[in-house]
Amino acid sequence: MAGIRNNYLSREAYRLRSQGSTAEQILLRLRAYNETRCSPPLPDEELVQIARARSDNTQRQELARLEGFVRFEAPSPAPPQNLRALPQHAANYPLDALGPILAPAARRIHEILKAPAALCGQSLLAAASLAAHAHADVQMDGRRDLLSLFALSIGDLGEGKNFVDRLALKAHHEHEHAALDQHRQEMLAYEIAREAYEAARRLARKGQKDPAAIRSALEALGAAPTPPTGGILIAPAASLEALCKLYASGQANLGVFHEDGEEFLGSQGAADDCRRKSAARLCRLWDAGEIDRIRGSSGADKYFGRRLAMHLMLHPHTAQRVLADEALASQGLLARTLLVSPASMVGERPYVEGDPTADPALVKYHDRIRTLLARKAPLAGPTPGELVPRTLSLEPGARLAWIATHDAIEASQRDGGPLASIRAWASKAPSQILRIAGVLTLIEDPEAQLIRLETIQQANALVQHHLGEASRLLGRTRIPVEVRHAEALRDWCHRQGITHLHSGEALQFGPHSLRTAAIFDAAIEVLERKGWATRIEGAIIGGKKRRRAWMIAGPAHEPAGATWRKASRPELEQIKRR
Repeated sequence: MAGIRNNYLSREAYRLRSQGSTAEQILLRLRAYNETRCSPPLPDEELVQIARARSDNTQRQELARLEGFVRFEAPSPAPPQNLRALPQHAANYPLDALGPILAPAARRIHEILKAPAALCGQSLLAAASLAAHAHADVQMDGRRDLLSLFALSIGDLGEGKNFVDRLALKAHHEHEHAALDQHRQEMLAYEIAREAYEAARRLARKGQKDPAAIRSALEALGAAPTPPTGGILIAPAASLEALCKLYASGQANLGVFHEDGEEFLGSQGAADDCRRKSAARLCRLWDAGEIDRIRGSSGADKYFGRRLAMHLMLHPHTAQRVLADEALASQGLLARTLLVSPASMVGERPYVEGDPTADPALVKYHDRIRTLLARKAPLAGPTPGELVPRTLSLEPGARLAWIATHDAIEASQRDGGPLASIRAWASKAPSQILRIAGVLTLIEDPEAQLIRLETIQQANALVQHHLGEASRLLGRTRIPVEVRHAEALRDWCHRQGITHLHSGEALQFGPHSLRTAAIFDAAIEVLERKGWATRIEGAIIGGKKRRRAWMIAGPAHEPAGATWRKASRPELEQIKRR
């Protein structure tokens, strides 16, 4: 009945007014209620009268401005296009290039757990680096490359990295558990020795007044006992400062295996300057095994002969932000990572019966890791935790092959070359080949002194895959500035919940990089061309007529809804007749 509809809409108008809604918002809400909850709907002029009756003077003036405008419904366009070109699918990860021990183990993990092959390969290679890099470096014409590897994998949280890492690091965790038990026993003995030393020190000084006699007594006592090195091997969520403390305690070899790489990378300091300094320290760890702790209040320390292996996972939604992080990229930290982004296998993983820990390929892999971890790490005499690994050299054929690969990669970095867009990554590729080849060599033979030609070729195949991934994800998606501005404008609208945008609002309150007319015009033109923005002529937004306005598609690609535009003369005549 008409009376019931009027009463219902009047109550809603009063409620909306009491909540501080504008006249435009009240009228829009009444029209929505009228269309969805009233049968048959009331004529539009009655809705305007209800809104006017329940409005104050300011809202009535706003309603007066709305009269003579008609509802503008957005068309149902095709979903907006991606602003950036989507990269093609990843190439198949070269599992066979992992060698006779890692390759079968990675393949069995892939077959049993149904995790992407690239993720399995990354986990095993990083875990092998953690076991091997304390024992050898690669030497080439007087230049040394460490066997430490930094791996970065992009995939959804449900891809199974935790399970893969758990299998890859099984022997590491067993070794760590035994080392921590031993460390606790050594700490008890250390505490007793330290107490005895302090008591002897007090007795040596007791009754002595002559400085020379005190010095002689203390020299005869000898050096104080040193605390035992901790048994921690894997620090999954440690910050860089926490890693430094572990190195300071005498730890020489550490691994960071973290499912949320952004958390680890983000923990290195929020400000860009702090992030750059932290990235530079991680780069020195990768380059030379050195790290420092310099604090104004607590002095400065520098540690040599340390090693860090790392495997971080990034969610696809955060990967682009991390890979575009100038603070991390400017220091070359990202370019030192082995990058993969395999296709997801979620939804295609039927359960496979069998115990992967008992699989012969994984048993052989774990035995080799135990062998390497059980070997005594070569240390620099009395210096706590400073490694002095032996050097691996290249066989003549391997040396020639590596030089040819080095020169080919260098030539590919010329302007217009296939690797020109990822020069930072390509410039590290020859070193990555030596590092991976060294790891594969020690996994195959812990006593090896030379790297074979076949191993260099295997390492080259792996590095070429990682270069292809870097080119696919970074080099071919170099973004024109107007596209970056368009993304910033669209994302700002989504964060602010803006579905109807006018140029004045964007220029006054939008992202700082867009607050000039020329930049805004270029950005909104991209959004129009890609279907994220639809131009509205003479729209009413915020109770005012806007000369330049757009409807913005939402983050889920839904149309923005309806707004108002100036009615044409025939439409005005039709409104009057109603």
